[in-house]
Amino acid sequence: MLLFWKSFLPGYLNKKAENYATHEDINKLVDQVQAVTTATEQIKARISNEVWDRQKQWELRREMIIEISKAISEIEETLLRVKSALDIRDESQNWKETYLAGLTKWREASALLDQARMLVDIACSDNTAKLVREYAICATTLGSRMMKNQDTKVLDDGSREWQTKYLTVIQALRRELGIADATPSSTSS
Repeated sequence: MLLFWKSFLPGYLNKKAENYATHEDINKLVDQVQAVTTATEQIKARISNEVWDRQKQWELRREMIIEISKAISEIEETLLRVKSALDIRDESQNWKETYLAGLTKWREASALLDQARMLVDIACSDNTAKLVREYAICATTLGSRMMKNQDTKVLDDGSREWQTKYLTVIQALRRELGIADATPSSTSS
């Protein structure tokens, strides 16, 4: 019997030691997989947060651009409305009411433009904010002079600069949104 144990025991112990070593290796692998999984999840969470932050910033920028676009549209419409009223000036009570309504609308549109301009300063690039500021100064200066002097020639004389600044602002806002500049397509015959 001793002979049996002598021949069996070393093989058994070797096999047992091998199984134990394999078990330890598996435990180490499980620990490593858990560490990799944890690191992967942390990286995914960080990337997800960064993407979420970028998305929220883009949405904020988009909202600001919508606001400045509305304000610019309001300024454009009001300037043209007051210009039309001045063009048909006849000093009647109806004309005076129309003109005063235009002045009121002008003040509201100017205030809206100032508010939206401030939002652009916060959410958009320095260059876009500068271009919006230049447009606002040009448009409000022309409008104020036209209304103060009740002379549409002021607007006519400054319309080229005003429209150039308008187009420059539109291009800058498109870039802020990541929209490619619209370029005229050429057709070949």
